[in-house]
Amino acid sequence: MGGDFRQILPVIRGGSREDIVRASISKSYLWKHVRLFQLTENMRLANENTSPAEKKTISEFSKWILDLGNGKLPAKAIRGEDDEATWIQIPEDLLMTCEDDQDPIEAIADAIYPDLIDNYNNKKYLRERCILSPKNEEVDKINDIMVAKIPRKERVYYSSDSISPLSMDFANAEMTYNQEYLNSQKLSGVPNHILRLKVGLPVMLTRNLNPSAGLCNGTRLIVTLLKKRSIQATVVTGTGAGRKVSIPRIVIQPTESHLPFILRRVQLPIKVCFAMTINKSQGQSIDNVGIYLPKPTFTHGQLYVAVSRTTSRKGLKILLEKTKDAVPEDYTQNIVYKEIFSNLKPVSAVTN
Repeated sequence: MGGDFRQILPVIRGGSREDIVRASISKSYLWKHVRLFQLTENMRLANENTSPAEKKTISEFSKWILDLGNGKLPAKAIRGEDDEATWIQIPEDLLMTCEDDQDPIEAIADAIYPDLIDNYNNKKYLRERCILSPKNEEVDKINDIMVAKIPRKERVYYSSDSISPLSMDFANAEMTYNQEYLNSQKLSGVPNHILRLKVGLPVMLTRNLNPSAGLCNGTRLIVTLLKKRSIQATVVTGTGAGRKVSIPRIVIQPTESHLPFILRRVQLPIKVCFAMTINKSQGQSIDNVGIYLPKPTFTHGQLYVAVSRTTSRKGLKILLEKTKDAVPEDYTQNIVYKEIFSNLKPVSAVTN
């Protein structure tokens, strides 16, 4: 096993802090049989081509990220919030600001994707950039705006939605919920009913299609051809980078949802990924990251995951929107469940 307990813990729908911590493997009865090894050496500092000044910057940035993940940064409690101090100050050089009459989404889009019209055909340019936000709602808004900027013909793919016969009380559910209601459902990990695509767009797989060929959940691709019921694309991340692949429509049935029935959606298993949720970005490595926080992050490790997607301080920009009068403009919430670290005692150390 390998992992980082500073990152997002298991997602428990409607679960409390205690439920989430209890679901983590470090609280399992098997944990007493685990020997814990810890990575301690930052190998980026061992690069001979890195100057002393660059090494100092990397070291300071790495320490700031680790302190953020461990909940060790200076924090303050906000009047009316819980007693726990969770609000931290974001360094000035990482903060983005926008004019009063400027749309914040447009501002962060221009900062992370400068000169988009001149570079949307450049795979390297697209691969090295992404905007992160906590919720799908904001991510969809950003992606819609970015897709509209690309001066190419659009093709719209509509899903075919139905209620799975495996649903409890299937006959009654079929009569109760109409097609319009099924089409309106937006579920985590499931592509939306309407998917607007153009040649050249960056997209991300939402399902494991062929892991041996590098087509895994989270793999990013660039669309190269739009067909009637499938697309062709070039893989730009992971073990299959550079491979040309065909992505068909498939049957997608979410295993967990808030719905009283099982939704059966036939759609391309992809999402446009100029922007993605922080949770979905876990495991990604991106040179230029913009973090858009119209509201603060809301669970353990989200802010840590977001800021640690890039290894370069100059490649990170954070845009905060003020949500409470009592909160200073350069502060945001950093949720850390410190009890998750209580029984992590390494027996040895290895280099990273």
